[in-house]
Amino acid sequence: MRKVKSGPSGIWGIDNGNRLYTIVGKRWIQMAEISRDVEPSLPDHVYRISTYSKTSCLVPNQIEPFSPNFQNNYYYRADISCADSSNCLSLGPKYDLFKITKTACPFTDSRIDYQSSLTDIEVTSGGGVFGLNSSGFLSYRANLNRGGSWTLVENSVTFKSVSYSFEHAIIWLVDSNDNALACSWLNGSL
Repeated sequence: MRKVKSGPSGIWGIDNGNRLYTIVGKRWIQMAEISRDVEPSLPDHVYRISTYSKTSCLVPNQIEPFSPNFQNNYYYRADISCADSSNCLSLGPKYDLFKITKTACPFTDSRIDYQSSLTDIEVTSGGGVFGLNSSGFLSYRANLNRGGSWTLVENSVTFKSVSYSFEHAIIWLVDSNDNALACSWLNGSL
């Protein structure tokens, strides 16, 4: 798997062929194709972004568990990240930042930041947001709901991916050499 995410909706992964999987028991079960990203942080559905940047929700199908219902959103997004139903953000294809105002499918959102230059976002449990720009530099914004500005996190390494573990309060970063790093965030520094 090139990307793995977990949350209340289970453990999900995307392989190098852009196929979406979830773990059932101890096995990966394919659920969809042409997938670029997945967000399983809400309990009743999973957000999915296709390789064409089109968003949809996967809602569990009680009759056929390996055939989820797809509900198209008709939004084009580069990334989606949620801490809970009141802290969800999405990135538009031109990297405008959107606050998801209704998380039920289909979701609705409103633009809160124009041309943010971010390519990857990760919302934390406290309402803060980590973001990677196109050069791979990590930034942080303490509370997006109350305004504020982005602060560049000082380090000499660039990153390809950022993820936040709510259970352990750990930031997972993948550097440019494909090393996965588990980092703690304390008083504004890694």
